[in-house]
Amino acid sequence: MARGAQAAGLSLSVLAMAGCGDQAPTATAAGPAPAAVGAAPAARAAAGDARPGTAGAGGAAAASFGSGLLAYPDDLQMILLAQRLAGGDPVATIARWAEASPAVRQANEFQRDAALAAERQRLEAVLAAVADSGRLRIRTTTQLGDYDTAAGVWYLSAFQPGSLFTFSHQRDSAALAMQNAREAYRWPMPAAEAEALKRKTQYRTVEVDIDLTITGARMRGNGPQVDARITAFQLGIAGSNGGEIAQVRLADGSP
Repeated sequence: MARGAQAAGLSLSVLAMAGCGDQAPTATAAGPAPAAVGAAPAARAAAGDARPGTAGAGGAAAASFGSGLLAYPDDLQMILLAQRLAGGDPVATIARWAEASPAVRQANEFQRDAALAAERQRLEAVLAAVADSGRLRIRTTTQLGDYDTAAGVWYLSAFQPGSLFTFSHQRDSAALAMQNAREAYRWPMPAAEAEALKRKTQYRTVEVDIDLTITGARMRGNGPQVDARITAFQLGIAGSNGGEIAQVRLADGSP
């Protein structure tokens, strides 16, 4: 799997634990990955209550979802996208971020106006770049739980039901919820293959590229949340010499 730069502040928080109690992973940004294909668990999780085209309490009218793919987003991209989709005010956020940026704060009185204009222009370009986003690709490092010999499955901690990816910058934050994480949580594999995989992975650590389709957005008390459904995921061995393990498409994943 391709590797890339770390995404500052991007993490996966577990709000509701299920299964084998695996540790929650940390997500990273990375380069492009192949499209995922194949089979997946059949279990279905109930969808969340966010509805396209609606705003959270007190928010402006929410934006519609685009069709573009936002691959390996950083904190700024996800916060601005989430605010836009949930009916927040990303333009006001950009103005506040620009004022607080090191380039502006360190500029003298002769340079400050130009530095502020340049920083606003940079952030406005970030917002414009995510405007058409309707699909996401996220990379995270996750742990394989204990292999369930009776059921013939691994439990993937990245997909623990109730998990949230969280993004933060300055005083702002946003979350990404996987509505159908339960469908991907149990990963079937014959026992002989599972034993071989365990020998190949250090500390049972694997990387996961997750493809998602945005289905909703809402304003919550601690910031906007984007809801999305997993359509596919790709697993690879973590590390510079890692290789691909599997490509999996969920039963209802679109091409």
